[in-house]
Amino acid sequence: MASGGGMEVEVRVVGGARSCFVALPLHLIEALSRTSASGDLPPVLALDLRAAAGARWSLAWSGAASRSRAIEVAQELAECISLPDGTIAQLSVAHSLTRADSVSIEPFSEDDWEILESRADLAEETILQQVGIVYEGMKFPLWLDGHNIVKFVVVSSSPKKSVVQLVPGTEVAVAPKKRKEKYQDVQKQGSLKEQVETKALLRVQAADRKYTHKFKSKGIELGVVLSYAVLIHPDTAARTSFGNLQLVTISSKSSPKGLTEQGKEAGQKKGVAVPKRTREVVVYILFSDSVAKGHVMLPYSIRHFISADTHSLVYVKKYTANVKKDEPIMKMCPLHFSMHEKYVHDNSDLGGYEKDTWRNTSVPLENGNFFQKAPSNEHLLSADADSISESMSEQKVLIKHWLIGQLKELAFHAENSEISSVVLPAKVLIHFEVVDGKLRKGDDFLYLLTITFENPAYNNSQGNVEITWKAPTDDFENLELNFGRLELGEALSFDSVVDDGFDNDFKLTRSSLGWMENAMSDVTKRLSVLVSSTALRLFNRLKLPFPGHVLVHGPRGSGKTALTRAAAKYFEDHQEILAHIIYMDCSKLAIGKAKETRQTIEESISEALLHSPSIIIFDDLDNVISISSDPQVSQSSSSSDSLVRYLTDILDEYKDKSRNACGYGPIALMASVQSLQSLPQELTSSGRFDFHVELRALAIPEREALLKHQVEEHKLQCSEEIISEIASKCDGYDAYDLGILVDRAVHAAASRFVLPSACLNSVNPTLVKDDFLKALHDFLLVAMRDLRKYAPDGNNGGWEDVGGLNEAVTIIKETLELPSKYPNVFTKAPVRMRSNILLYGPPGCGKTHIVRVAAAACSLRFISVKGPELLNKYIGSSEQSVRDFFAKAAAAAPCLLFFDEFDSIAPQRGTHSAGVSDRVVNQFLTELDGVETLTGVFVFAATSKPQLIDAALLRPGRFDRLVFCDFPRWDERVEILKVHSRTVSLASDASLEDVASLTEGFTGADLAAILTDAGLAAVHEVLDSRQDGIPEREPCISKELLVSVAMKARPSTPADDKSGYDKEFGEFVSSRKSLSTKMFGLVSLIPRWRGTKEPG
Repeated sequence: MASGGGMEVEVRVVGGARSCFVALPLHLIEALSRTSASGDLPPVLALDLRAAAGARWSLAWSGAASRSRAIEVAQELAECISLPDGTIAQLSVAHSLTRADSVSIEPFSEDDWEILESRADLAEETILQQVGIVYEGMKFPLWLDGHNIVKFVVVSSSPKKSVVQLVPGTEVAVAPKKRKEKYQDVQKQGSLKEQVETKALLRVQAADRKYTHKFKSKGIELGVVLSYAVLIHPDTAARTSFGNLQLVTISSKSSPKGLTEQGKEAGQKKGVAVPKRTREVVVYILFSDSVAKGHVMLPYSIRHFISADTHSLVYVKKYTANVKKDEPIMKMCPLHFSMHEKYVHDNSDLGGYEKDTWRNTSVPLENGNFFQKAPSNEHLLSADADSISESMSEQKVLIKHWLIGQLKELAFHAENSEISSVVLPAKVLIHFEVVDGKLRKGDDFLYLLTITFENPAYNNSQGNVEITWKAPTDDFENLELNFGRLELGEALSFDSVVDDGFDNDFKLTRSSLGWMENAMSDVTKRLSVLVSSTALRLFNRLKLPFPGHVLVHGPRGSGKTALTRAAAKYFEDHQEILAHIIYMDCSKLAIGKAKETRQTIEESISEALLHSPSIIIFDDLDNVISISSDPQVSQSSSSSDSLVRYLTDILDEYKDKSRNACGYGPIALMASVQSLQSLPQELTSSGRFDFHVELRALAIPEREALLKHQVEEHKLQCSEEIISEIASKCDGYDAYDLGILVDRAVHAAASRFVLPSACLNSVNPTLVKDDFLKALHDFLLVAMRDLRKYAPDGNNGGWEDVGGLNEAVTIIKETLELPSKYPNVFTKAPVRMRSNILLYGPPGCGKTHIVRVAAAACSLRFISVKGPELLNKYIGSSEQSVRDFFAKAAAAAPCLLFFDEFDSIAPQRGTHSAGVSDRVVNQFLTELDGVETLTGVFVFAATSKPQLIDAALLRPGRFDRLVFCDFPRWDERVEILKVHSRTVSLASDASLEDVASLTEGFTGADLAAILTDAGLAAVHEVLDSRQDGIPEREPCISKELLVSVAMKARPSTPADDKSGYDKEFGEFVSSRKSLSTKMFGLVSLIPRWRGTKEPG
């Protein structure tokens, strides 16, 4: 029953879709659902489209949604049913369909039948997954193995209905379509010759540049590059019925958009554009085991001529030579290629894209951008009218040496058979490369040799020339060849869109990343599944969920980019995979507009689908898709949300389409981010980027491996003992820091390398320990530029800078120093060791000072956080700050993370109506005793009001070591005064004991202030007693001056406040006392009686 009539829709033809089912826009799906009585749509829906001109098409829909407001139809299906792109038609729907009992079909062509014969089982599995409805006379495609497409025509169906539905149980009969024998009188001798056409679709494998022959011309040594043969694997040849030394035509499957051909003379400024068409070449096939199965290895010149990217698809078709006996006219035309804009815009060294790049120039482009510009052909051929005869002679020399180079390669693959002739087609590519001479090595010369005949009968047919010789194949140098008439043609220029593959300058390989061995192994194992067609078919057959893609996360400089690129390079070089790699630097994409970013990603995904198996790398994905930790920044933006939805839709669609045997080829995605929390959860959910690989801080073995690799990269030597020792001193260094360290060591050793004795030594220079020690001096890690690392030298003292607080020093030493002295014991400890300390006591009694000294004495990186700087009025910001500080400390390990004024950060929960402090406390609890141990991070906190801190933070595993820093006793005051007196000048009779007796109730800060005031008073005494002509004496604190200043000083804590502290600390200790008796091993730190302990 038809419904939905009168709905006007637009049809859009899309590439990459591999099914005869169409995709409907969401608004249309909703409208159709409302027209259904039950509100549900059947699994397969028949659609009828009628154009205004009367044309009619029948289509099927099975639930797919389009990404636009148009009906999306696969390009191949649209071609079969003659449905133009952009068609506007009226839509009607049939909710009920007649099920087909049997359907008879036949292949559209003999080529289709030959492909079907080798893929019959696969066609049987996939036809129901791809085709929903059929009708008599319908032509439809069937996708096999991702790249092979077979087209059928429906002959009949039962029952006889206009449209029937294919269902499980429908009998599908395929009638064979054998190739008919064709006979032709080729040589007009009455003999009949069978013409059998063989055609295959193969994937392109790049060929290495190698010289098949060398010669000299005009003082330039040239190498002949193979350009008249392609290589395939013998197994591929057997499957596709090609023979060794067989002539074939090579053409790209699809011509890139916007390509034109331009023919120009050497002096013209403008040329005439020729309508774009698919270019093809005629070459010989050679067998080689070095070619991957299912691939064809194309030389560079052929790839550029037919515009075939690495890993793209090309048609290989048998060619039957039509040899002419007449004398040929050979025209040799200089040939140049212009890179298409897609590949030029990323190359800043090109100075912008030039449309007129064919012209001769003496400044060739590097080989990475092949033939964009070429050296002047006048170096080899003379175009002047006065030297035509000389030019003809030069042409003969060039053609002869080129042919010798090609023949040597053909003879090498001839399998011990003699070659006595070759056939030159109507167009032949000739390629030379500069080996040595007055031009730059690596410059290219390319010519197009065209063959025509004066006989008018040959104007409309291709003419081939057969070149024969009598000399043996091992004596090609003495060949006598008759080339007919030679001419020098005008210069030609062709556009070309060719990608020479993933970054060839990238040197790191899987084996060279020894310090990432575990991470690399995890990544390659997952990628090996994602890029395997066999694995995807296995998951499909067993109805298993498809594995998700790879997400590498770690701090900046941890090696994420190196890991992803090296893993991709491994699969690109893998002879059984040859993955196509697409690398996107998202930090650069973030600079552009959101529309341009999405367009770039869309183009990359389309390229990956066309070149599968492919790997796409999204480096620094969090630069274009991220969740901001700053609450003042909008948590979501329309552009970021749109990009997230687009990526999730692509991932889900790829997963769904891959379930069909005809679906997309294997594609793997890798992304790198600094933190998992920076990506939306929908992107990291199951089936998307769900395989997470974390790059943690480098341990000593990893640092050793990385240092060794960096030294070898500089072509230097260094003993393993030195590398091991330096690696042990580089706690917290990441890969980037170690690279800088080695560079600094090389610079430190540079003066030694340039000595005459070193220059005479042929052995690689050696780095010594002193070079690394100089490099380590004042070296600051890139990620820690805003942190301070205290060291027990220079201005930062050690434990001797602490006066008094002996019990506190003992506990802190036990916490910080013992794990480093006895690492084996502590790592094997059966319990989690205590590494968190809460210092409490009155203000000014040395809590902050002793923490700073501890960091200096133990050479720890030190992060100090004041309470108020953590708090923020925006929701979630305070908790994020806590997470950020703990993450920073973990990255800087070994590190001491210190929270001052802790009572203002983590008060008791429930005391603030806003609930901010409750969330902060919860975050602290999560960080302190979470699932992951804070390895190498010591967390200290200080407060003068411990009773205000939430009790949960003081339980075991958190701040369970409590250190009381009280007002100093008499003997401790003496020690404090001695420590501070080291920086001032005291008279010999000055008594610090007397000052200690006068300062009962003074804090350590008060005592330091007394010495500071006394020193200032001594300076004033010197200034007041200054007389003309008498040298000034050095300021010195006398006994009388010191006692005088001490008697005038007042404690910073009044007596009433002191009593209040006594009461508060007493109550706090009492509340902890009953708990401490239940806790095994808890250090009891009850405040001491504050006796003066004065002598006598």
